[in-house]
Formats: sequence, structure tokens, C-alpha cells
Amino acid sequence: MKFLNFNNPKHRNQFYQSKEWRTLRTYILSSHPLCSSCLKSDILTPAEEIDHIIPLHIDPSKRLDTTNLQPLCKKCHSSKTYQETLRPLYEKPKLANPLWTL
Repeated sequence: MKFLNFNNPKHRNQFYQSKEWRTLRTYILSSHPLCSSCLKSDILTPAEEIDHIIPLHIDPSKRLDTTNLQPLCKKCHSSKTYQETLRPLYEKPKLANPLWTL
């Protein structure tokens, strides 16, 4: 596979549409059909998504590494994605000196 910049939505889409990814995704969902996050709380929820534990934009070399993949339900996957990508955009930066104010 040629170089893909996973910060680029077009490149991400190319990867997620690839035969390699679709085959691996199907294999993982069939062999691990429950959400790994819900299971930690003893909740049995069908997995619908495959999550990259270390996100693609941080380490693209792990894109097909099964040790970097986990099955998640839609709710857990959305929550994790929000924590990794959107939440930092909405949080105010922490000040070095808490006595300073804006």
C-alpha cells in the first residue's frame, strides 16, 4: 500500500475500503463478537466496530496489527473517538501557573 496520510479523510477512507482492512475487520468481529470495553464491566454487548487502540494518525505502521485492534460497540467506539479527537478541541488549555487568569 502506498503512503497514506491518516490525517487526510480521503486517505483514511481508502484504507478503510481496502480489501486487507475489510478482511481483517470481518475476521476480528467473527472471532471476538463482544465489545471489549463493555466486557470489562461484565456487560455483554455485540461489537460493531474495530478500533485502533493506538490511532492511525499516531502510528500508521500498526494499521493492520491485530494487537492494536479491539472490537467495540458503536457507543464505546464513539466515546473513545471523542476523547481522542474532539474533546481536546473543546477544552481550555491548562495554564502553567494556576494563579494566572485570562
